Amino acid sequence: MENAAAQPGAPPVPNGTHKGSVDSAGRLFIPAKLQAYLTTDLQATRVFVSTMDRKHAQIWTLPAWEARKKKMLEGAVGAAQKNAVADVILRTQYFGEDVEIKAGRITLPTNMRRDLKLENCPTHLVATDHGVVTVYTEESMAARLAAAETDYDGKLDLIADLLS
Repeated sequence: MENAAAQPGAPPVPNGTHKGSVDSAGRLFIPAKLQAYLTTDLQATRVFVSTMDRKHAQIWTLPAWEARKKKMLEGAVGAAQKNAVADVILRTQYFGEDVEIKAGRITLPTNMRRDLKLENCPTHLVATDHGVVTVYTEESMAARLAAAETDYDGKLDLIADLLS
């Protein structure tokens, strides 16, 4: 999916990691900056919430989710890849649902929040793409940061031409 910077007239994707939390009823409290991005900048009143990798949750605006499905379905080549796309979409649909943004919070789908242990916990929210916000638990953020740190100097060398 394209980044918002590549889409003329699209609002910028907010930078940084934003602290949120999930209460015992599975309501995710969305920080004000991300709430404004979703509801004001992108005019989303409903979002699709799910997980593709069972490591973290993602909040998709409905147009962003439809665009991702279309990209996967149209980009799949051969029977094996088409079957893989169908399985990923099915599983993502199983763990997800469309939910309304109300008073700065969304209620996470029960199957997903139980699978990801997203109940009664702090979260880290990162706008990762236009219309997509990734939700990490403390543990999944720590694991992601540890993976990012692995051979970090080598990664910087690998992308040096992109940084200049």
